[in-house]
Amino acid sequence: MIPEHLLPHTVQRIRPATSTNAYGDEELTYTVPPASSKDMRAWVQQERPQEIITDGRHGDVREWTLIVNDSDVMSKDRIVFGGLVFEVDGPP
Repeated sequence: MIPEHLLPHTVQRIRPATSTNAYGDEELTYTVPPASSKDMRAWVQQERPQEIITDGRHGDVREWTLIVNDSDVMSKDRIVFGGLVFEVDGPP
């Protein structure tokens, strides 16, 4: 367990609601409600920005690290921090 004073940021975890569309495919909805949200204390840090140039396109890829004491973060969740919205990529 990380002491609270070492987690200086507050983030919002958004857990999507699921539904089935007319084609039988699962759809995720991130609008609250029906999605759920939870505020958490965290450490958020940008790791390594990359600029990708392919076929005349310029794209930015940015990786961030999120550290929380709460184990309730899953791979389809979104994290809102400082006006930015992140998708959880990979296992917690």
